[in-house]
Amino acid sequence: MIRTIGMSEGHSRIHSVGYFVPERRVASETIERDFQFGRFGMPPGSLERITGIRERRVSEEEMRPSELAVRACVDALERGHLRAADVDVLIYAAVGRDYMEPATAHVIQTRLGADEAYVFDVSNACLSMMDGILIGDSLIAMGRARVALVCGGEPSGEALRVMESEIDSVKSTEEFRARFAMFTLGEAGAAVVLEAKRKKTKRETTATRKYGEDHGGGFRNRGTAVSYIPFAEAAAGFVAFEFASRGEHHELCTIQSDGKTPMLTDSRRLLREGIGLAAEGIDPILERSGWRRGDIDLVIPHQVSVGANVELMSALRLPEHLAHVVVTDFGNTASTTIPVTLALAERAGKLQAGMKVLLVGVGSGVSVGLATLIW
Repeated sequence: MIRTIGMSEGHSRIHSVGYFVPERRVASETIERDFQFGRFGMPPGSLERITGIRERRVSEEEMRPSELAVRACVDALERGHLRAADVDVLIYAAVGRDYMEPATAHVIQTRLGADEAYVFDVSNACLSMMDGILIGDSLIAMGRARVALVCGGEPSGEALRVMESEIDSVKSTEEFRARFAMFTLGEAGAAVVLEAKRKKTKRETTATRKYGEDHGGGFRNRGTAVSYIPFAEAAAGFVAFEFASRGEHHELCTIQSDGKTPMLTDSRRLLREGIGLAAEGIDPILERSGWRRGDIDLVIPHQVSVGANVELMSALRLPEHLAHVVVTDFGNTASTTIPVTLALAERAGKLQAGMKVLLVGVGSGVSVGLATLIW
């Protein structure tokens, strides 16, 4: 058995989801040429053959994490017909940050004009946004928020720029392999708007709440007008969560805080430990949800490579075709992977109302987060 943070019932639904990726596409063959793969005994086509990644998005000029996140937030709010003023709590959840201090969420709050929201950052490697969703759901459950905006931005092109500056100093195949995971990364921003899933026809059209008054001790800190927001039927939303951590594996993937040292990864061991921990969580969350494996319509997994997805689905004992795979065209977009994949699946018509969806997040450390929801 593993110790988990389990909830018998989710309390929120996804009102809308947004994403942003830069227009520039960088092919794997370009990465191989620019980073001298041949010098380490890797023939042309190795990167795509090993990872299944054809290309990834990388900005022409450096974009800060907040900029990627803001663009995704705008997309999510517009698709949900919401204003920034409707947001009660804004959670920035990603690996990348604008500053060590203050929280990047403050930058996003200002740029969006979400002046009434309480804001903070959450960081847990590639599991960050799943953690943000869990926290947002909990705040909604406690009556501390009605609308939670969880967002992140991963400017992974910066990792390539760091690597570019030091590739000539990499001498051995072992050193190159430790840096290999960096070549899978792609840039993206993502945003998820959560609202209460309990059946309700509308929220009030005006309000003059202040912090701690008539809002369950909630986060609004001064009076504001609140626009009409319809709520979904009770059946739609998160059903259950299952989260677990095993910190003894924290050295398998590291990025130093100086911002100048490349990410170093023991990819094979990290994959094995992450998938193993996720596999331990699948039966408990299905039991908690009252589901069987045959009930699942779609799986949205964290995606570092095509091969990793195959191994994950096998470990979960789920058919491979249930996974919506986008890593081939976007690369590993770190913490934004799951919401970006949700957005792409929705816009491709792969997500329909009433579908039963399993989210499977994995982050170095290692930590995993599984969630079941009815779309």
